[in-house]
Amino acid sequence: MLKLLRCTCWLRAPDVLLIRCSRSSSSLAALSEEHRLIIRAAEATLSAAKQETNDIERAKAIKATESLSDALARLHTQQSTLHSLIEMARGDPDETMRELAELDVQAEQAKMDSQISRVKDLVLPRDEIDHSGALVEVKAAVGGNEAGLFAGDLLRMYARFGLRHQWPTTMVESTTLQGLDEAYREAILEVRGQGAYGVLRNEAGVHRVQRVPSTDSAGRVHTSTVAVIVLPLVEEGSSSLDNILDEKDVRMEVTRSRGAGGQHVNKTESAVKLTHLPTGITVSMQEDRSQHKNRSKAFRVLRAKLLDRQILLDQEQRRSVRRGQVKSSDRSEKVRTYNFAQSRVTDHRIPLTLPALDDILEGGEMLDHLSARLRELDELEKLASIVEDAGA
Repeated sequence: MLKLLRCTCWLRAPDVLLIRCSRSSSSLAALSEEHRLIIRAAEATLSAAKQETNDIERAKAIKATESLSDALARLHTQQSTLHSLIEMARGDPDETMRELAELDVQAEQAKMDSQISRVKDLVLPRDEIDHSGALVEVKAAVGGNEAGLFAGDLLRMYARFGLRHQWPTTMVESTTLQGLDEAYREAILEVRGQGAYGVLRNEAGVHRVQRVPSTDSAGRVHTSTVAVIVLPLVEEGSSSLDNILDEKDVRMEVTRSRGAGGQHVNKTESAVKLTHLPTGITVSMQEDRSQHKNRSKAFRVLRAKLLDRQILLDQEQRRSVRRGQVKSSDRSEKVRTYNFAQSRVTDHRIPLTLPALDDILEGGEMLDHLSARLRELDELEKLASIVEDAGA
């Protein structure tokens, strides 16, 4: 088991224990375990490049990791310098000299923190997909009308969050519960903007709400759930879509639209249903009066679903059997609880509880905070995976 020292709160990751510590004047001790994990992951990456059996592939791999090798060498030099400065700060009998040395320690620590971030970025480069927009699919699960109402709350939360980040959001498709315009059986929100998928992808999973429904005169607390799926929104022509979809593999059916929308939707065959024959994935679209627009939207959602499926398959292939069984990576697992009585939100993956229910449901800064912490946890899991896969 790898132990990573953190200076925030208790975090948990598969096969990784992050333990609480108090930050001292020289933060090297407080961060050394996390640094050690990053260094071990970097060394494992460099070692894997040298172990390629094919000469050509080995040369390519070594060439591709030159920047990482240089950055790691620079980091080792900074570590040595910092260690010497810490010894000077501790051992000098002159108080003034110790204070000066402490300032040097802080300056060198800042340089090393920057360098360790550089090494981590080289070990874990951002995926091109993370820079894309997102499709946020929300489905009412357990709880009947209350689940549908909470699905509406989450849709508004993501729309406001997108507005704060200046990401245009559009409702692509929605189905409301009968007699409740604000309660959604399911809906898809399109969030356009660079980096939207990278920020929102960790929202995927089961969201649980605990509150007294407005329809319950007895004032009893109900527990309901909503499933959230986040898909990458990649434009046509992107290299990410290469070989993802051949329209010859898609069966298209057109029907008259059903539900609200006036007489027009029931008189024209504008609703579109696509079925991807190799996978059985289906997408239905009737939001627009135009069959052409519904078809275009349906294909956009289908491409996103197929790309998401490919990403998951790739991740599964890279993940060891043991790590593949970790429940925290399962989209069906409960990821967050919204407790209205106590005005708090708990993210079970970190885990972290924030007394900021209103701010989070408004798509405020605390939702950014949760997103950042989840990305940090994801990075730690990936680093640990690199080390474990290398047997380091």
